[in-house]
Amino acid sequence: MKQSNLRLSPRKARRISGRAQQDHILDPYQRQQKLHEGTVCPQCSAVYHEGHWRWMPRAEGAVEALCAACCRINDKFPAGVVALRGDFVRSTRRR
Repeated sequence: MKQSNLRLSPRKARRISGRAQQDHILDPYQRQQKLHEGTVCPQCSAVYHEGHWRWMPRAEGAVEALCAACCRINDKFPAGVVALRGDFVRSTRRR
């Protein structure tokens, strides 16, 4: 088998921590079918636009569906990791 000469730069090869960012774990909150353009989350009022949930004006008569973030919040199942760094954090930590 021929080996590839392509190598990832260290910047592109960095790992992202957190359960939802691990590719080998299936995300039960990811929809199997794409939502209709302009779908609105009834809980947070985010609008599904061009494949992403965004905060923008709501269209009249839009279809409603819970966004993945609100589903996770309702289930008390977080997906993100918050990393605090820097001088401000070090000075605040002492308090």
